Amino acid sequence: MKLLVYEFVTGGGFLSWPAAPPPSGTLLAEGAAMLDALLCDLQPAHELVVLRDARLPTASIPDVVTHVIEDEGQERRQLERLAGEVDGVLLIAPELHDSLRMRAQWIVESGGTLFSPAPEFIAVAADKRRCCDRLANAGIATPLSFDDLALPTPADTGEAWISKPNDGCGSHDIHVLHSFHEARAAVSHGRRVERVVQGWPLSVGVLCGPAGNMALDPCEQHLNTSLGYVGGRVPLSRPELAEVAQQAALQAVAAIGETRGFVGVDLVVGRNATVVEVNPRLTTSYVGLSQWYDGRLGDAMLSVARGHSVSLRGEGSPIEFTATGLCTRLS
Repeated sequence: MKLLVYEFVTGGGFLSWPAAPPPSGTLLAEGAAMLDALLCDLQPAHELVVLRDARLPTASIPDVVTHVIEDEGQERRQLERLAGEVDGVLLIAPELHDSLRMRAQWIVESGGTLFSPAPEFIAVAADKRRCCDRLANAGIATPLSFDDLALPTPADTGEAWISKPNDGCGSHDIHVLHSFHEARAAVSHGRRVERVVQGWPLSVGVLCGPAGNMALDPCEQHLNTSLGYVGGRVPLSRPELAEVAQQAALQAVAAIGETRGFVGVDLVVGRNATVVEVNPRLTTSYVGLSQWYDGRLGDAMLSVARGHSVSLRGEGSPIEFTATGLCTRLS
C-alpha cells in the first residue's frame, strides 16, 4: 500500500503553534523515535510518504518520499492533497491545542482513509475530564479528581496530587502537589488535578479495528521523582500483572468507542487496575514494542485496522527503552 505517515513535530506541525517554535527538546526526540520505528516496521512492504519541517536537517530515508513544509498553510494543503492520493494515513501528534483531532478531521474531510483513530474518538480520549467521565460511567476505575472531592474545610489531606493540562501530552507539563491548597490553586488555573494512584505504572498498546481489538504485551513505565516518563520495559518483570492490565485497557478503549489503529492506555495496577489516560495515537512505548515484536508490529497494526485477525508474539530477552528511543536488549 501507499501510506502517508505523518508525525507532528518532525512534519511541520509546530508551524501552526503560536510563535511557531522550532522543533527541539524531548518532544522532537520522542516524535522522531516513533516515526523512525514505524517507518522501519513498514519497510519495504509499503510505499511511504512523510512530511518534514524545513527548519530541521534534511533526513535521508531510503525509499521514503519526503515533502518539505515551510509554513502552516503548506502543512495543511499537503496533508489534504496527499490524503486523496494514498491508500491510508497514519497520524502521530500530541493532543495539545487540538492538534491531533484537527489533523484527523482534515484527513477525513479530504476523503482520506485513517489507519489511526478518527476525530470522534480523539475528541473524547484527548479531553481528560470527558475521558474519565466516560470511563467512570462504564464502571472503570479512574484516579480521584479534585473536582470529585467534597471537603467541608480546606484541610490538608496529606495526599499527593498531580496537576496536568486537560489536553496534555504524555508526562509533559505535569507537577506533583502535596496539599489541598496547591490542588485548589491548580484547579483555579484550569488544570486537571488527580490524586496520585499507588501501584505499578504500566502501559498497554491496543491495536484496534472493525473485527475487534487486540491488547499487546504490557510495558512497565519508568518515571522520575516528578512522575515524568523516562522510558520503560517490555515484557513486565511481574508477569502476573499482565492479564489484568490488558483487560482494563481493552475495556477502556471499548468504553470510548470503535476506532482503528494504535491506542495507548496508561494505567496503574495495585489491588485493582486504575486507568489514568487513554492516548488516541502511537505512544513512545512503540519504540520498545517494535523491537520486542521484531519489526512485525506495524503490519499487524495495519492488518487489524483493516479488519483482519493477527497473531503476534514477542521474541527474545526483555527490551528496555528510553523516552527518546534508545533500546537495549537485556541479557
